[in-house]
Amino acid sequence: EDIPACIMVMDDFLLVGEGEYVEALESLLLTVWRLTNFCCPPEKRSTWGGGGPEDAIRWLGARWLWDGSTPTLSLLRPASDKSETGATGPRGVSKRSIFRQAGRFIAVSLGVGEALSRAHCDVARALVGTAPTWDSPLGEKEALEAKKHLVMAKLYWSECSTAEDTALALYSEVKTIRVECDAAGSGFGWVWKTPEGAILAAEGKVQSKSMCINAWHSNRRELHALAVALQRLDEALHCFPRLERIQLYTDNRVALRNVDRWNPPPCKSVERKAILRLRGIVCDCIHDFETRSPPIRVETAHIRGLDNRIADLLSRAPLLTKYTPYAPSVIPPNPKVSQVAVTVGCGAVDSQCWLFGSSAGCLALPSFRDWLLSRR
Repeated sequence: EDIPACIMVMDDFLLVGEGEYVEALESLLLTVWRLTNFCCPPEKRSTWGGGGPEDAIRWLGARWLWDGSTPTLSLLRPASDKSETGATGPRGVSKRSIFRQAGRFIAVSLGVGEALSRAHCDVARALVGTAPTWDSPLGEKEALEAKKHLVMAKLYWSECSTAEDTALALYSEVKTIRVECDAAGSGFGWVWKTPEGAILAAEGKVQSKSMCINAWHSNRRELHALAVALQRLDEALHCFPRLERIQLYTDNRVALRNVDRWNPPPCKSVERKAILRLRGIVCDCIHDFETRSPPIRVETAHIRGLDNRIADLLSRAPLLTKYTPYAPSVIPPNPKVSQVAVTVGCGAVDSQCWLFGSSAGCLALPSFRDWLLSRR
């Protein structure tokens, strides 16, 4: 337990653990690098610790703060450029400028606000993506629509700085993950939560042209969202060393029946092959989770649309042109089922079986008796 964790991100090494053990491992790494003709000068090494914003460490496009006494991880998000994402006119707006502005909203914490911000950037890029050249002025309609989504991206980017970045979720102690998914005609989204409701990660994606409203059935969209959410979790599974259970939720009951490993779906639609392929992806991921050592239990369940608001908001980001607060801290972590006491009067009644062989049942019908006589 005293051995610090060593996390590699590209050419960076992040050591997590007690101070004295981190220093010992750091000295070993420096010795090995020196013997193999690699160099890590002191100006490229830093220690994360508590303090004010001036003590934050710059890494991967943001500034990070770590308070080991709490423990709490927070970040200072890079501010968006107000001069470009403001409500300016469409004159001089080109495809290159829209792509440049949208590219400033990078993935940092994978929070809900960040996911909404990046989804609106994807919409802005999709709106101007068909422009013939990069530097020619865009049409007034395309430019205004793209600017609206960039303004929305800036609003959500600023919102997550105060709502989520002050206390980021730590993955190392998570034992149960709630995966909530939803799909719409314009996109799909998923969110990972703890049983207490803390946001672990979220993503919202815009549907491609092949997935437009008239091309894909709603059941196929929901199944695609489930498959993507599980694939993302499988890729990030090394970040959850103590994970024991995964709860997979969707508000589409047909999609839940389609991922039942023991009952193949009786699908007769024209999308049968596509649905079966998506079902195979989900079932393979579930099988891989449950056959690991130690195994990770996977549960699937239905969630009401009212309780699936975050995933629903992520899936409908391309259709939103007005700011919608998401407030992740007030959303109930578990769907609450109302319990109502109902009093029902019961009584005994006489009934007859249709196949009863006496004077009742089918033999009580003259037409049936005549049919039996005609068969003799």
